[in-house]
Amino acid sequence: MRLSSDGDQPVPGVDFVLLDDVRRSCGADGDSGAEWALSGSRQSDLGPGWPAISGSRNVAPGSHVPQAFVGEANPYTIRNVARAMAAFERTIVGADSAWDRFHYGDETAISESAKRGEILFFTDGGPQCFRCHSGFNFSGEDEYHNTALYDPYPPPNLGLFAHTRRAEDAGKFKAPTLRNIAVTAPYMHDGSIATLEEVLEHYAAGGRAHGNPGKDPLVRGFTMTVQNRVDLVAFLKSLTDEGLLHDPRFANPWPPAR
Repeated sequence: MRLSSDGDQPVPGVDFVLLDDVRRSCGADGDSGAEWALSGSRQSDLGPGWPAISGSRNVAPGSHVPQAFVGEANPYTIRNVARAMAAFERTIVGADSAWDRFHYGDETAISESAKRGEILFFTDGGPQCFRCHSGFNFSGEDEYHNTALYDPYPPPNLGLFAHTRRAEDAGKFKAPTLRNIAVTAPYMHDGSIATLEEVLEHYAAGGRAHGNPGKDPLVRGFTMTVQNRVDLVAFLKSLTDEGLLHDPRFANPWPPAR
């Protein structure tokens, strides 16, 4: 999800990367997710405009790049782009959802359905969503899971295996944040599940590739009534920070001409 040019209406696009996800996606050297993701990129990976950008000293009027990377003859490098993106991502923190306000004391901030959904989410012996989606951002503790989407997982999305080359890591992906999850469809690592309701059905069934030998034991299936599903979705929707989604500070600084 990205913001519209005027910060008023969200527009489908790149997902928000919140503070906790950036921190938890750090590598051993402390680089953020953006730095890690782009560090091995080639110029050709960044599109046809990159050579012109990388060789320019005045990409756009008022560019802050030279000021941010003082002393560099050519600050327009892949590494600096990644560092700048990471610095920006660390400022995008969603902490004022209806669920947050409910826990700050506003009993009317979320519906009774969402309250029931929260109980289901955190109940040991039920769906046990909290086992993978814990912490402030509901994104777990640096854990990777094979959720039995495929058997085997098709390339190029091979999960953690792409980095470790260990067979047991095939199909393992990091649990994403659930904050603002209602506005970041489609779901799963490859966008193969369209709605939150369908995601819940996937986990209730214990995945769809039951024969996958690497399936995480937490993906064991569970009984879910129609009301349970409605309540869990209501809870997940209560994690949306509308103020963040419409904050003009995160809008496109170069809005398209209208």
